[in-house]
Amino acid sequence: MKALITRIVKGMMTVIVMGSAALVAAADAYSAPTDDAQRNSNEPLMLRGIMQNLSTDMQQITGAMAMEDWQQVAQAATRVADHPQPTMSERLRIMAFLGTDAAIFKGYDQRVHTAAMKLAEAARREEGGAAIKAFAEVQSNCLGCHQTFRQPFQAHFEVNYEQAY
Repeated sequence: MKALITRIVKGMMTVIVMGSAALVAAADAYSAPTDDAQRNSNEPLMLRGIMQNLSTDMQQITGAMAMEDWQQVAQAATRVADHPQPTMSERLRIMAFLGTDAAIFKGYDQRVHTAAMKLAEAARREEGGAAIKAFAEVQSNCLGCHQTFRQPFQAHFEVNYEQAY
C-alpha cells in the first residue's frame, strides 16, 4: 500500500512540475514578445488611455481649485492617486523596454501617488495653500516623467496615437 501511495504521489508531482513548467513557458512566450513584436505592434498601450484619464482629472482639479470646490478636488485627486494600472502583460512589456530605467519610472509614479494623496487630504481639510503645494508636486512629477519617457515610449512602441484614440 505504501509503495502504491509513493508511486501516485511521484506521478502527481511529475504532472505538477511539468504543468508548471508549461505554464511558465507559455506566460513567458505571451508576456515577453520580441523587440520586433513590441516595436511593430499596432495596438496602443493601455497606458495611453490611463494617461488621458489622468489628464482629464488634472484639468478637473485645476478648475475645482479655482472655484474652491474642495470636494471635487479631493475626488479627482483620489482618482489620480489610485489610477488604474496596465495589464500584467503590458507592464512586463513596459518594464522590458525600460530596463534599468524602470526604477525611475516607478519612482515618478510613486511620487505622483503620494502627492495626489496629500492633495486629496488638503482638499478634504479645505486648506487651499496646502492643496496648491501638493498640486504643484503632482504636476512637477508628471512633467518630469513625461520629459523623461514620453518621446522614447512613442518611438519604441510606434503607435500613431492620433489614429488610435
